Amino acid sequence: MSAAITDDELEAIRSSTRAQLGELLDEPGIASDVVALERIGISLLAALDTPDAPPELMTVLIDALVDRGCETSAGVLAVLAAFGSKTTADAAVQAARGFADHHVAISDDVGTLAVREVWHSESPPGEIWVAVLDR
Repeated sequence: MSAAITDDELEAIRSSTRAQLGELLDEPGIASDVVALERIGISLLAALDTPDAPPELMTVLIDALVDRGCETSAGVLAVLAAFGSKTTADAAVQAARGFADHHVAISDDVGTLAVREVWHSESPPGEIWVAVLDR
């Protein structure tokens, strides 16, 4: 069950998300580093695309990526579309359509990934999921 987020909290999350994306995605050369984009996207999914997370969090993230309007954002959206839950994937695909020039090239790279193995461990202090992806 997800927790409710107030409008003030959502605005603070929106501002924080934009600032953190700037730090993550403004690194020189990252737009062409598919492995780095995959890691960033998978990390964001692990943190925000969970049954316990309020759906507004993923909406804020996708909106912030769209607002950035850059090739790196398109790459992260492609990862969200490839590996996110159905709701997240659908929203990411919709958002990525605005990046038509970059989305096709990047999503083709990301789309060739396949999950080879997944391990699940319940070790204190929580659960750990590890996915091995084939390129």
